[in-house]
Amino acid sequence: MVEKALKYKSYILVSGFDESEIKEVRNYLDAESLKSVGIKSQTINKSALEQDVHFLGCFIKSSDVDEILTALESAKKMALGFNVFSDLPLVDIQTLKSLNSPLKEVLPVFFSDLLPKKLKDLCSFAVSSIIPNLIPDIEIDFQESKASTSNIAFNIQLHCETVAKNFVGAMTLRADINLLRKKSEILSTISDEDIMDCLAEVTNQTLGVINYNLKKINIDARIGLPTILNSTTEYNMRSSFYLPICVLNDANYGVSTKFYILYPFMKGNDLLETIEFDVGLTQECEVEIF
Repeated sequence: MVEKALKYKSYILVSGFDESEIKEVRNYLDAESLKSVGIKSQTINKSALEQDVHFLGCFIKSSDVDEILTALESAKKMALGFNVFSDLPLVDIQTLKSLNSPLKEVLPVFFSDLLPKKLKDLCSFAVSSIIPNLIPDIEIDFQESKASTSNIAFNIQLHCETVAKNFVGAMTLRADINLLRKKSEILSTISDEDIMDCLAEVTNQTLGVINYNLKKINIDARIGLPTILNSTTEYNMRSSFYLPICVLNDANYGVSTKFYILYPFMKGNDLLETIEFDVGLTQECEVEIF
């Protein structure tokens, strides 16, 4: 029963680190509330990487080149986004990432970069396309944040999910209604409830654009209904795996979006890189808010 439970969690695999270094990693995971991430410390070999668990990445502190090459070979078959880090300067292997700092210093960057850039670009493209479509008089300019949460003040929070086989995506949108009303003549004339309806439609249509593009790599996801959350709630996703995130902020308009994309069984990063994004909306599927 314990072994089965371990399968429904995400892990980082470490090799060659002493117990004090591993303890620092555990402290980091606890401090960041990364309860869905565990550590497996063992020598890297084929059987270690073929365990029925979701590995986020592999960190090797060793002079054993064969151990590193085994990890890199297995990485080709792993889930999208899996990376191998080593302190050996094997510069001729482009897929190997450098472990040139203490592991506790590498991890924050590792987690912030865990979502492949192409998926981050898709999230940014989708929300930046939909907001002007629904609220034409604001010029949103999202910037990616490396922090897992936004420090932008807000008084409304909405969440919406999209689900397919072996795939879960979600979007949380936070906004300051009062600031939006000051910045937008369109929003200044409608009620708080109508603004919330508009922002709910933003989340729904943004995920629609993401889904439209993911269909190009045979991910056929379905969107749920947007949910209004209170200002203190952090939405608990339905999966116990770690969900890589992308946080996009526009401080000028007081809008923050947080995308979660879970892909523990997705393959085909090369295929993903070939996607050319487009909105894919027709006039018939656009919703008139005002």
